[in-house]
Amino acid sequence: MVGKLTVEQIGSNWQIIKEALNAAPSPLSDKEGKYSRILYSLMTGVYQCWFVFDEHETLKACIITTIQYDDSSNNKNLLIYLVYSYKTLDKKDLARSLLALKKYAKSLKCTQITGYTSNSGIISLVKKLNGNTDYTFFALEI
Repeated sequence: MVGKLTVEQIGSNWQIIKEALNAAPSPLSDKEGKYSRILYSLMTGVYQCWFVFDEHETLKACIITTIQYDDSSNNKNLLIYLVYSYKTLDKKDLARSLLALKKYAKSLKCTQITGYTSNSGIISLVKKLNGNTDYTFFALEI
């Protein structure tokens, strides 16, 4: 099961969400108080947090998304900002998660789902769905 957390659920599960952020690549590290800004964005609805559960209601993953607007293409996209698994996600979990995100994006009239990942399972699934995986995210410290 995949569920979008309410503001109350975000507050009561902040430590679990923070665990996902702690394990994320360096652009999400807490230097300069990023976690406070991420929490604020989650609490105000700028970011959305999703939990993925198995059939026994065990938490398997945390997903953080946000809506982005691309001026050049005039498109609204759902950006998958973070996917962190507490337990191994199988193909079925990934497919269910992507379907839930797709329904949400469609309800907001988004034209694409985009994201950053180094997870080979996610990359493989996106390729199978005829998605474009040609790009590489990079970050240069200034």
